[in-house]
This record gives sequence, structure tokens and C-alpha cells, in this order.
Amino acid sequence: MTQPTHGDAASAVADALQTYPLVHAPPTLRPNAMRRITQLARPRFSLTWFDYALGLFGSGMAATPWFVWHLITPQMLFRLQVEFYIIAQHLNPSFLLPMWLGG
Repeated sequence: MTQPTHGDAASAVADALQTYPLVHAPPTLRPNAMRRITQLARPRFSLTWFDYALGLFGSGMAATPWFVWHLITPQMLFRLQVEFYIIAQHLNPSFLLPMWLGG
């Protein structure tokens, strides 16, 4: 007995598909399939711990300038201005330009 070749097997399957009678699908097949498809297609909303951490970090970063602005006293602001002027007098302005652009 010889082994059937790939062409013989393919032709046998094609012949069987063409000659076998079609069977009608049960009437509940389509509604059940559509119900499962719509259930799978509907995304479920959920938040993970990373979503909460990212939201907390973002809101904290947005609120930081406001807190810093309200925590600086007039004495601290004056001291910062004096320190900046002292640094600006001792440094070459061409040296500060890359720092301002890089900052």
C-alpha cells in the first residue's frame, strides 16, 4: 500500500467538501455567537496602582510651583536676588548663557 501524496490528500479533501451536503446551522448559533462577540469586544475599565501613582505624581508636580511661591518669604527672595547678583558679577556673562540655555 502506498502513502497518499500531498496532492492526493488535498484533492480528496476538496472532493469531500464539494460533495458532502451542507447542514443548516442551529437557530441559536448566531445569537449566541453575537452575544459572546459583543461581550468580548466591550473593554473593561480598570485602574492599576501605577495609574494612581502617576496621577498623584502629576498633581504633586503641578502643585509644587504654587507651594514654593507661597513658602518663599520676602527675606528669602531678597537673599536669592543678592546671591544671583554676586554670582553674576564674578562670572563672565558669556559663561552664563550656556547655563541659561541648557537649564
